[in-house]
Amino acid sequence: MNQLVRVLALEWGPLGVTVNAVAPTFIYTPGTAERLGDPDYRARVVERIPLGKVGEIKDVAGAVVYLAS
Repeated sequence: MNQLVRVLALEWGPLGVTVNAVAPTFIYTPGTAERLGDPDYRARVVERIPLGKVGEIKDVAGAVVYLAS
């Protein structure tokens, strides 16, 4: 993801197009709820996240709305 954003920024920047990406940590969504319901799996995920918690949609929604505006 990071490399794609860099390449697009280099190619489209001279044309006045800005390129952004939001790449949050593991986010709790309806699609991840079942898997995160497994305590062992959730513990393995959380131990790799610096904040020590699974993110929620509201944690990234503001950044996405801001960048899309």
